[in-house]
Amino acid sequence: MEPTTKLLSRLLPFATLLVSGAAWAGGTVAVAPLISKGANDMEISNVTSLITSELDFRPEYDGAQELDSRPGSLTASCLGNASCLSGIGRAVGAQYLVTGSLSTTTTQFTVELVLCDVGSGRIVRRQSFPMSAAPEAVAAGVSKAVFEIVTGKAPGQAAREEEEEISFDPSALVDDEFDFVGGAEVADWDPAQAAAEEAEAARRAAAARAEEDRRRLLAEEEARRAEAQRRAEEEARLRAAEQARMQAEAEARRRAEDEARRRAEDERRQADAAAARRRADEEAARAARQPAITDDFDPSMISFGSAAGQIQVDSAEDIQFGRPAAPVMERVVEDDFDFNALDEEEEVVAPSRPRNLDSLDSGPSSRKPAPRSAAPSRGSSSRSSSTRSSARVDKPASDSGGVTLALRAGYAPYQVFGYLSGGAELGLSVGGGVKLVLGASSYAVERDLPPGLQNGSPTEWNSIFPWNVGALYQLSDADLRPWLGADVSFALYYVNPAGQSSWTVGPRGRGGFDYYMSDNFGLTGSLALGYWQGKDWDLIQREVAESGMLTEVTAGVVLAF
Repeated sequence: MEPTTKLLSRLLPFATLLVSGAAWAGGTVAVAPLISKGANDMEISNVTSLITSELDFRPEYDGAQELDSRPGSLTASCLGNASCLSGIGRAVGAQYLVTGSLSTTTTQFTVELVLCDVGSGRIVRRQSFPMSAAPEAVAAGVSKAVFEIVTGKAPGQAAREEEEEISFDPSALVDDEFDFVGGAEVADWDPAQAAAEEAEAARRAAAARAEEDRRRLLAEEEARRAEAQRRAEEEARLRAAEQARMQAEAEARRRAEDEARRRAEDERRQADAAAARRRADEEAARAARQPAITDDFDPSMISFGSAAGQIQVDSAEDIQFGRPAAPVMERVVEDDFDFNALDEEEEVVAPSRPRNLDSLDSGPSSRKPAPRSAAPSRGSSSRSSSTRSSARVDKPASDSGGVTLALRAGYAPYQVFGYLSGGAELGLSVGGGVKLVLGASSYAVERDLPPGLQNGSPTEWNSIFPWNVGALYQLSDADLRPWLGADVSFALYYVNPAGQSSWTVGPRGRGGFDYYMSDNFGLTGSLALGYWQGKDWDLIQREVAESGMLTEVTAGVVLAF
């Protein structure tokens, strides 16, 4: 019995170690998705999955459970509140809760982990772990962070303490006088070698997990890059197709306008020709209705009534029918024209013509010429019926006519985008200083791309093509013409992979001026303040809201037709 007692006394340390190890198993641990501090959704998901995988291998817990989504109560302030974390753990039926936050830069990740004991309602440990952003470094760094947040010790320190605790000689378990295998002395088992082999096996398992995680992260990163490239190519194809469509529509509109102008010109020429034919027919009919006057006219056939004694006619040529021709006053306009001299001209009064030959009995006409107003004479000689005068007449201010074309370029900020703008606007005057306008523009901006979407360049130029329709009121018809107006601006700004389009639209108030340097050419400037609304702006850039103020300042030239 003595050898058996001695063996039990030597196995007692191992039994104690096994019992203490069994006491470590404290139930399940829940892992809530980390809070993002600059990290994207893919990075949050990958790091949370690595933490869950590492906890699942820890002997302290029966298993690890990763939550499908972050609870609504899990915020940055909740990370330091034990009651908030305990409530999340109790809601999922876990004895422990591990969560935290992830902040990123281009070269480094910082993982903050919090371990909460749900049963006691206290935060066991909270610590931050910086690590490289390389995929293989992230896998190794997460493994070290999980070990330290669970044990409270760095991996190297824990290994040294474990060696110090288990410092007895396992060979002492074998008594020289007691033999487990038939009395022969056991001398082949080397405890140090067995411990080394176990450590090597654990290291290889950890390395295999890290390599597997690294390959998975690399595959996901490659998939993200391929998806980003596919989206960029699809957007480029859609932009090219849209530009081709717009060019085709513009060409079709131009051809339709040319055809409409040609038809209108043909109709006008045909109408003029028809009117000329009608006038010629009317002149011919009028000439056919007039009686012919012959040379064998007999004056004795005319009766003058009681006025016959007062009228003597020697021949038929002395009698004229119709209204006598009025004297002709000739005026030649020269450079020395004097408008005041108009009052000095002789007033020519045509003699009154009787309505018929019988009215000759009534005697001379009682109509008198109107009195001539007195005017200062420019010379001592009287002015004859032919007056030579001169004048210089100033040309009135230029008028733009019915149609204008304004070509403008400028700057149009909208939220975080600073667009460079350029475009054309067609104006049609409808009278009373009111002009209807239709414009098309191009807005271009250079955007900073996130690291996951960069394809050789950190920036990319994006363009949209807004349209506007509205009305302007011109305050003056002088060479400098200020104006006010309003319009509606709209643009196609996003097309998803399924082909669904997203439009933005909003009103604008406008003000500006046109300064005409000639009849058909001038300079123009304008300021527009408006509002755009679109539900998918955040798909282009996360911090862009659905709506915001739109401002545009432009300058350019205006052509009048």
